[in-house]
Amino acid sequence: MEFLVTYRCTSRCEHCHVLTDDADAKIKHMDLGIARKAIKDAYDLFKIKTLMTFGGEPLLFPEFTCELHKYATELGIEKRQIITNGYFSNKIERIKQVVKLIKESGVNSIYISVDCFHEKHLDYKTVEKFLYELKKADIPIVRLHPAWVVNKQHENKYNYKTKETSRAFQSTHMEMFSLAK
Repeated sequence: MEFLVTYRCTSRCEHCHVLTDDADAKIKHMDLGIARKAIKDAYDLFKIKTLMTFGGEPLLFPEFTCELHKYATELGIEKRQIITNGYFSNKIERIKQVVKLIKESGVNSIYISVDCFHEKHLDYKTVEKFLYELKKADIPIVRLHPAWVVNKQHENKYNYKTKETSRAFQSTHMEMFSLAK
């Protein structure tokens, strides 16, 4: 089960389908009661095994996002995933608070969007701090999650730039991961 938590974002990626200028962007995030009911109904009917949150940037509202994952943990949903660009605050204390919330909520997979589309708008030094804190918190799966055009092997200017961008994260020793085949 996937939740687009918010339309708000710290980036303005050309490939993103979420329009932050849309009228709905005035809404901070979805309603918690409705979201919890949807999770419970889906779990009861289909025994869902995965809850994924993304956005916009879901960690602009980490308390809300983590509350959904905490509820999924309580229900016994096995995979609890967040897709984030990793740039929700440039304050290290807030980053640490958010990582603590993530850990306590039972999130077991974090995918960080790192590619040529995101680099135009994000401070990757701050994203690296977030990655470092996630590693310290021992979140089971933390992977870089680039957006590839066509596929990773396709030769085009976007993929070349994404490969260059990903090299900036080699110091984190994170495995490159893509949901696209």
